[in-house]
Amino acid sequence: MFGRRSTKKVPILRITAAGYSMDNIEGDSVVLAISERIHAQIRGLNVASKNIQEGIALIQTIQEALNSIHAVAQRMRELAIEMASDTLPNNDREKYDLEFKTLQQKIQAISTDTQFNKKALINGNYANEGIKIHVGANSGQNIELHISDMDIAALSIEHVSVALGENADQAINMMDDALNKVSYERTKLETYQNWLEQTDNGHQKTIADLQNIELRIQDIKVRIREIKSRIRYSYVNRKWSQRIQWKMLLYINQRMLILHMQRAQSTVKSLENRTIKNPIY
Repeated sequence: MFGRRSTKKVPILRITAAGYSMDNIEGDSVVLAISERIHAQIRGLNVASKNIQEGIALIQTIQEALNSIHAVAQRMRELAIEMASDTLPNNDREKYDLEFKTLQQKIQAISTDTQFNKKALINGNYANEGIKIHVGANSGQNIELHISDMDIAALSIEHVSVALGENADQAINMMDDALNKVSYERTKLETYQNWLEQTDNGHQKTIADLQNIELRIQDIKVRIREIKSRIRYSYVNRKWSQRIQWKMLLYINQRMLILHMQRAQSTVKSLENRTIKNPIY
């Protein structure tokens, strides 16, 4: 009895009009898909890195504004200390009070005019709904920067006056509170900046790693092509070798057949000659 025929698929190498193929070799398409995904990730991370740098520049713009506000508020506190003393002459008191009011207006102007790409930053627009910075190559990878209002009303110094001694004494505490708010905001922004810088450093490392992987994949693609080329070369050589062998065998068989035919003809002719010379009746 015959055994059951195996149904196991055997790799088939075929010569086609375009070249050759092997049913179980799909390396090119797999490697290409992986390579494209990695390349897309690298490009996405590069764009995210650009976003991060923009976010850092935005934070630095705010920090410069807060540094100015802090310096102005510090000067206002010094004026309040001077105005709290009764030893100050009246004409100096009026001059210092005018300077104090001018510094209030300066803080208000800084809070209104500090902008980044035409976006006012420290006027309270982004206190609740922060500025979104997309920091990743994929969806939902965001960091929100919540920026407090830094105008004179938010700092509670809108109605502060140093015209009188007792007012000036109260102004010292109010300026302390304002300076604390500014310092807290500066610290918060430094934290944001450190966060963004660490994220960007991580991106740069990831990009370098992905680029190394991409180079390895390119090397794998080259090796796959070399392997396929060798398979094709070996297959073609084997086929040509087989054709040469077949031609040689055919030639030998033909020659042997011709030889046999010649011998047969010679034998027949010899017999015919004998028959003619010695006829049999």
